[in-house]
Order: sequence, then C-alpha cells, then structure tokens
Amino acid sequence: MSRKQRKQMIEPALRGSSISRQCQLLSLSRSSFYYAPVPVSAEDLELMRLIDEQYLKNTHLRQSLIGAALMATGAVRSTANAFSV
Repeated sequence: MSRKQRKQMIEPALRGSSISRQCQLLSLSRSSFYYAPVPVSAEDLELMRLIDEQYLKNTHLRQSLIGAALMATGAVRSTANAFSV
C-alpha cells in the first residue's frame, strides 16, 4: 500500500484513536501526515533549467564553475542562490 493510500486512511475526527496512534498503526510518520508540498516557482524552474543546460554543455565542470558560468551570463547574482534550489 502506498504512502498516499495510508495517509488517506487516517481519520482525524475518529474518537478513541489519535492521529499519532493511527499513523503508528499504518507505519506512517506523523510529519508526513501533516506535510503539504510547496509548489516550485517559475523562477526556480528556470534556474534549474539553466543549471542543467550549463552542466550538459560542460559535464567536466564542478558546481562552483557552473555557478561562475551562470553568473557570467547574468542568470544569477550569487552562486549561493543558484545552488540552494
């Protein structure tokens, strides 16, 4: 049974069995029950595309040099921002 299916089985309003206990019985971490994925922004998707493009052009380059290449093109202002995606 998938995690998604087990998550759907939990009934928060169920009396006599807490969410914590239901998660435990379903071998599901409680944090995964509450987790709501954050959508990736268009800016982050574009940055990931640029990183992929640089890597495919220059597969021998390390991360720091790919960041420098992105800075040279003006795509990013800081390599710290480029690789925190």
